[in-house]
Amino acid sequence: MSEALLSSMIDKLDANERKMDELIERLKHTPDYTTALDQIENKVGAVFNAVQNFSLDKKGMEELSQKLSTNIELMKRPGRQEIVHHHHATKTIWIAAALFLTVCLEAVALYVTINNLYAYKANDTKYRYLKLQDNSALNKLLTFTDSLYQINGTMRDSVIRREEQNQRNLEILRRAIQLEKEAKELKKKANVKDNQVEKSDR
Repeated sequence: MSEALLSSMIDKLDANERKMDELIERLKHTPDYTTALDQIENKVGAVFNAVQNFSLDKKGMEELSQKLSTNIELMKRPGRQEIVHHHHATKTIWIAAALFLTVCLEAVALYVTINNLYAYKANDTKYRYLKLQDNSALNKLLTFTDSLYQINGTMRDSVIRREEQNQRNLEILRRAIQLEKEAKELKKKANVKDNQVEKSDR
């Protein structure tokens, strides 16, 4: 062997020896965990023995198996969750709505009352205007009408019935005029056809 190879091997052996010495020094300063490891080993052995000694009776195992099967089926078909929103109106909203409705009804009633008052004022003005006229026959008629109204309490009903009768008579008269016009038109058409027939016969 060559000297160079031999010297390199010696150097390597010296380096390994130094590393071994360092490791031995380090091992001297590391704490001893052997007692702790022994305790852990004892506890693991005790748990292992307890698991081996633990046993369920046959009925308990069947019940557990059924419950597990039921749970597995339920997990496969989860229940649907529906969210339903309920809106609840508070008392103040109901009170405000009632007040608004009351105000609307009062406004309608006021409007109707004002219209009636306007009609009464208009009729009063017309009556007073007629009384101011220098027509003695008209004044006698108005005085007679006032007396009749004071004596007869049902005068309004009879006036309303008379107005309705007049309206019906007017409708009948209009219908009669319409029928008369249609009859004249039919006569004209009939005369025209007769004339055409006579001409064709000649």
